[in-house]
Amino acid sequence: MSWPEHTAPRARWRPLVADGFELFSTPDGGTAQRWDKVQTHREQHRGRRGSGLCPDALRIADQLVAAIITSSRLSSAYDARLFNLLDPPMTLDDNALAQLFFAARTHNAWADRPVADELLQLLYDTLKWAPTSANCSPGRFVFVKSTAAKERLRPAMDAGNLDKTMAAPVTVIVATDFAFYEHLGKLFPHAPDARSWFAGKPEAIQTGGFRNGTLQGAYLILAARALGLDCGPMSGFNNAKVDAEFFAGTEVRSNFLVNLGYGDAAGLHRRGPRFEFAEACQIL
Repeated sequence: MSWPEHTAPRARWRPLVADGFELFSTPDGGTAQRWDKVQTHREQHRGRRGSGLCPDALRIADQLVAAIITSSRLSSAYDARLFNLLDPPMTLDDNALAQLFFAARTHNAWADRPVADELLQLLYDTLKWAPTSANCSPGRFVFVKSTAAKERLRPAMDAGNLDKTMAAPVTVIVATDFAFYEHLGKLFPHAPDARSWFAGKPEAIQTGGFRNGTLQGAYLILAARALGLDCGPMSGFNNAKVDAEFFAGTEVRSNFLVNLGYGDAAGLHRRGPRFEFAEACQIL
């Protein structure tokens, strides 16, 4: 299957068939429609990114993912062939790294431009593949988008964050489900006793949930940038009010917020310095 130039390296989770391997599909059969919408979104912003990966490498990677998903185990010969073809490791080009890190900024002002629901679904369908401990996946994400939902969020916001949050096309409540261990039978089936690692152990629940939920929030930021969105992560809100309004009666608790959309560079502050390697790191 031939992938559209430039759009191929991202939004690869819903093609129908690639080189004989069935890949991810949607329950509602909306694969082709979603791909078309993603492709349109990419074409609108193709000037903002570089692909970073060659088409052959992407095809091979897709085959590997498909094989893992569609079979209980890979044949040793096919397994070896794929991994040999994937060697040496692929690296992102400078444009991709700039989009994720070097040129990415925390935005405070936003263009008057909506973010499609399909893009938000793709955002989650991207970040969910990044690792968490025992695949526990405690992150929960509420995409606050409608005017009515924004008004529910308003009373919880600190004054300094209110206007930019109301103006952002989407505000994500990054939260943690502290009952995450109840799902380990599904998410970590090769360890049938995984639930017992946490059940009745408040310290383990708090540590594991907070650590991995925060990690998934970071994955959300990187996935959003990779998909062409700008981010404005922040604290500066009342967690208790957010939890009462959005998560009452559950074990889900808010962690931090991320405004999403297409940033207006006029609202950026001068970029702050960062520590040098010798100030923050050791090699022992």
